[in-house]
Amino acid sequence: MNKSGLIYALVCVLAFACTKPSEMHQEWIEDGEQIYAPKPEELNAYAGQDRIILGFRVYNAVNIAQFLIEYDTVSSYYNFEDYQTNYAMITTEDGVDTFVNVDEVLPGWSFVEIEINNLEEKAYTFYVSCLDADGNSSLSQQVSGTSYGEFYLSNLNNRDIDQITSIGDTTIIAWGNVLDGSIGTALKYTSSGNVTVETVLSPYAMVDSIFDGNSATMQYRAMYIPETYAVDTFYTDWESVSP
Repeated sequence: MNKSGLIYALVCVLAFACTKPSEMHQEWIEDGEQIYAPKPEELNAYAGQDRIILGFRVYNAVNIAQFLIEYDTVSSYYNFEDYQTNYAMITTEDGVDTFVNVDEVLPGWSFVEIEINNLEEKAYTFYVSCLDADGNSSLSQQVSGTSYGEFYLSNLNNRDIDQITSIGDTTIIAWGNVLDGSIGTALKYTSSGNVTVETVLSPYAMVDSIFDGNSATMQYRAMYIPETYAVDTFYTDWESVSP
């Protein structure tokens, strides 16, 4: 470093050292100290059909009045108390999802769920902030989520059936491929007692035996969810089972 550069560096160091922290802080905050409302935490976006549900929690939210949700060109305010829920799903130590009373299990926390409807089928980025009764805003939190619709539905298929065998009142269905993303196969038929029965079969079973079912009345369709924790199930069209 040349002499002039060294002098400049020393001047900067001395100036920084002689400046009081409060003076530096005051330069950054022109109108006094900024007060923030409690921020939304553990913000999640749950995919659905033409909708997305946003869920989050806020600690010490006694003074929260509203929250603001922004995405694309939309900015909407929601009254906090209208969307606060006393129950929430948590995962236990055993890995089991269960609904609990928030006040009993997580005192001091408030849980919120808000449904954003009539969404175009695409991915979204949401910005969520809380506002208290004094007009203070929290730091904005960000989450991404996807709304699914007709395009997703158009790419779903029913399971193939390799073989159907009828023995008396029993129908045996040998399935073909296992479908990616499928959570089950819905089956409905008329029993020998002329009762309409609808049941859900495992998406992984290769053979199912249907007792007391008339195969001539059987219809089936595949069930899908696009993502883990999606809030809507998507169905293919009903298809007849032909022995």
